[in-house]
Amino acid sequence: MGASSYNRLGRTEVAVPVIWRRGGLSARWVRGIMSSDALFVRGEKERYEVVRSVVEMRRVARAKGVPGEPEEVEEVEFEKLFREGIYYANLHLDDLMAISGDISPSTGKPYVPLSVLQSAHWNQSALYHRITSRHAGSSSPTLSPAGGAAKELGLGVAPAEIPKHTIHPEEQDKAFFPIPGDSSLRLGDSTGLEGASMEQLFDMGSARKGVNSTEANFFGLEQARRPASAFATSSTSEGANANANAAATQWTAHPPFRFAVEFWDVDALKEKSRLHSHTIWYAGSLYNVYVQVVRKKGVQLGIYLHRQSTVDPIPSSSAPAVGMLPPPPRDRGAMGRGPSASVSSPRPASLAGSAGTPSPTPMSPLARTSTTVSMPNSPATSSSSPLSSSLPNGTGFARSSANLHGSSGGHGIGASPAMPLSLPVTLPAMAPAVAPPQPYRDPRPAVSAYFTIACASATGASLTRFTSAPDVFSVSQSWGWKSSSLRAEEYLEVDAEGQPAAAVLPARREVSLRATVVLGVV
Repeated sequence: MGASSYNRLGRTEVAVPVIWRRGGLSARWVRGIMSSDALFVRGEKERYEVVRSVVEMRRVARAKGVPGEPEEVEEVEFEKLFREGIYYANLHLDDLMAISGDISPSTGKPYVPLSVLQSAHWNQSALYHRITSRHAGSSSPTLSPAGGAAKELGLGVAPAEIPKHTIHPEEQDKAFFPIPGDSSLRLGDSTGLEGASMEQLFDMGSARKGVNSTEANFFGLEQARRPASAFATSSTSEGANANANAAATQWTAHPPFRFAVEFWDVDALKEKSRLHSHTIWYAGSLYNVYVQVVRKKGVQLGIYLHRQSTVDPIPSSSAPAVGMLPPPPRDRGAMGRGPSASVSSPRPASLAGSAGTPSPTPMSPLARTSTTVSMPNSPATSSSSPLSSSLPNGTGFARSSANLHGSSGGHGIGASPAMPLSLPVTLPAMAPAVAPPQPYRDPRPAVSAYFTIACASATGASLTRFTSAPDVFSVSQSWGWKSSSLRAEEYLEVDAEGQPAAAVLPARREVSLRATVVLGVV
């Protein structure tokens, strides 16, 4: 939320950015950003904690007479934020119970209505029932071209059918979420727009894709959800979907799982080695994200969503080498804050180790790739076919399938959190693997899931977002993208030929690569 400082008593004080304070962003924009899929928070529990902190801070300031919007205007937005901005259906029951008893000291009332939490619990129970009680002889169509066992759960609903799924009057406000198709989008690309207005800056990357990015929908960052009442008639539905998710042909009543990942010392990652994020549990399966450097016509960086096997060991996750944080607690505590891609911090001169080729965040054009576990030392093969969607400036991305060695090894093993920083460590540093709680398991060997991965530029001035239509995720299979054209200068120094310069250790600063992920099953 902000930088830390120390007062005279030696206590840590957080300098909250002005934009979150009363008199900064309007309450409407606070709601828009806090509920956006692009907000960098570990998960929905952490999103709730951030929202609660900001709202309470502004309420206290308002009570002290700090000028700003009228109370009625702010509270309408805050109520909508707590009702709709957080996907409570993806929280565990113990978290829902804790939130139900969380009382605002400013208002003396709970932050979240009990009906919202009860509806979320019903939603997650319905998904649990769908996943665990399916019969082996289900007639659901297979998604695998080879006739594999992956089948849809049948969660997708056509817009015209949504009124049939909301027969109770109180369900008119029931949320539905779009099941997307393949797309790529860059928001905020200011190339060739020096001196342009804010509207032009945000519209540059999205105009070519037919997306209406304006202030009305927070410049393309609007939350992807619509109430059931918006689908009452076709004209109403078209109007509701005009600003976002216009290509969605099916919707689901189950919110996707949103989480954020962060990778440190990507420039020290050796070729074809993997650097994993922490592992999350969603809808009966384990998932994590990893990045991989590939030397092919230059330097490429791939970012992949991986369905983790429940039998194989959980991979160690990327961690900062400076002041390494402890692993995420089993109760899904808050993610430790560290320097982002646009913020760097000095690294002690005592760090030493080996490093591979530097690599920045993925940029266009990209190649979308699937990887699966194969026998050790098996050769890698690939094939690709073009997709219809494309990135700005006419650059496209293609999907391919490859069989690669499935081992998560090969990346550097770093010091444990307890290791003194004066000792040499190998970069990139790793945190101990932590398995998340698993309330139940999806017994299917393959599932159908859609996902979105969004990466901000090094300066934070633009956002590149890649979305995949439902794909088949077998156990230990990955889907993602790899870049073939990189803006290396955004993240690291390049030589005269435009290639990444050799990594120098100890590095003068530490930079992380951040991404937000949206994952849903169908």
